[in-house]
Amino acid sequence: MKKLIYLLLAVLTISCSTPDIDKSTLYIGLSKQSVTADFESNRYTVGVTANCSWVASTADEWIVLETERSTPDSEELSFTVAYNESSNSRKGLIVVKNAEYDIVTELSVSQKGFTPTLTITPESLIFTSDGGTRNIDVEANFEYEVNIAAEWLSFEKSERTLSVVAKANAESLERAAEIVISSEKYSISQIVRVTQAAKEVVELFDRDTIITNYVEYRTGNVPIIFSAPHGSTVDGGSIDGVKLIKRTKDNMDETDPSFSTTLDTRTLSLSRLIDSVFYAKTGKHPYTVFAKVSRKYVDLNRKRARGVPKNGTANGVVWDTYHATIAAAREEMTSKYGEGLLLDIHGHGHSIKRIEIGYMLTKEELDLTDTQLISDEKYVLKSSICGLVNRNKNGYNFAELLRGTYSLGYYFSRYDLSSVPSPSAKSPGSSNPYFNGGYITSTYDSSNDTAGTFDAIQLEFDSKTRESKNLQKTAESVVSAVLDYFDKHYNTTIPKNE
Repeated sequence: MKKLIYLLLAVLTISCSTPDIDKSTLYIGLSKQSVTADFESNRYTVGVTANCSWVASTADEWIVLETERSTPDSEELSFTVAYNESSNSRKGLIVVKNAEYDIVTELSVSQKGFTPTLTITPESLIFTSDGGTRNIDVEANFEYEVNIAAEWLSFEKSERTLSVVAKANAESLERAAEIVISSEKYSISQIVRVTQAAKEVVELFDRDTIITNYVEYRTGNVPIIFSAPHGSTVDGGSIDGVKLIKRTKDNMDETDPSFSTTLDTRTLSLSRLIDSVFYAKTGKHPYTVFAKVSRKYVDLNRKRARGVPKNGTANGVVWDTYHATIAAAREEMTSKYGEGLLLDIHGHGHSIKRIEIGYMLTKEELDLTDTQLISDEKYVLKSSICGLVNRNKNGYNFAELLRGTYSLGYYFSRYDLSSVPSPSAKSPGSSNPYFNGGYITSTYDSSNDTAGTFDAIQLEFDSKTRESKNLQKTAESVVSAVLDYFDKHYNTTIPKNE
């Protein structure tokens, strides 16, 4: 119908400009008076209602008119706004008019300024000492620059990915750098932090096994000592022609109410297995000190007056050698690592089958509540882990280290070994026998020294854990538990083989 009307008007040369048309009846209307555009280039359409012809125009170069004048088919005004590369907003105007009758309407066009967006994933990169390539996903709506000051890093830039290449690190120190992704034009930047591990220094450790005066000493390269003083079945012997003599209750320099010559059956075998499993799991060697003579001749877990018989000159040499060896190993460990742990291996015959962990606290003291143990410093000072309470790297308190979630007893339970004290057995109970630690533990621990760097714990294994068929499993569980415990509380890192 509209086409017909326009055709008739053309033929008759009658239009809005015809003199007999009432100007007051003419109009040009828009469906909206303003348009707000995003910074991106987009097309917009506004409805036009008019009963006369019209022409659209704009003085703004960033507005491109697709519809410049009315047509028989047109009820719309279409235009495109250009991409706004400036961060400033801008305003423009489209004028729609019939010049002959001076009928004018305007469409206001506002466009937002460019908003730069920059998203980077990940925000940090970690390289091994061997170097290699890592990718950064970059989402940006502008052309960005990449700046890397480190000569050991380079990059390749693609549409949405930044491939970062690190050279191998030949140095013994970790190194770090920053990658700056930015636009000076839009004052926007993000930083990706890059670290690369130091070259792994392969420790050339040639382990020594030294047997002197019935003491077997194996050097180590981690700050842990395993001691086994009561596991040997060697009956008698001599040193430099002087025979060892047997101990009796009556030939000691000092009376020992707990005198014993009992063999801690298979504790030497267990200790050797622990040593082997430790190396298999870590590629590292603990220090070990083992007695190679029976307890009938020397008790190395007693002070000298109770461990060496009267006139037992050779026996005394064994005792002196054993303790001098532990002392030297402790000195070497604290000097090299700044910390250390001694685990003294024994066996008990008590009816309750569990490992008795000795921290030099009596069973009556273990009957106290956690609050009582923590609130009175005398219990901390008495314990063989006194120094660890103050220096453990996660800040656990005394009760937590003694029998809490991260105690040695807890880690034993994770590997199916029952023990006391532990989260499930905080005390052995006043009516049950319990070995809380002997001379070795009390001599080489950090008791009475809150700044102590060396700890000692006695481990009394029950008869079931020491059965021949169970030795391998016991050794594997002990090593796993000790490694977890050490990793949780100590600063020296001991690697674990996968």
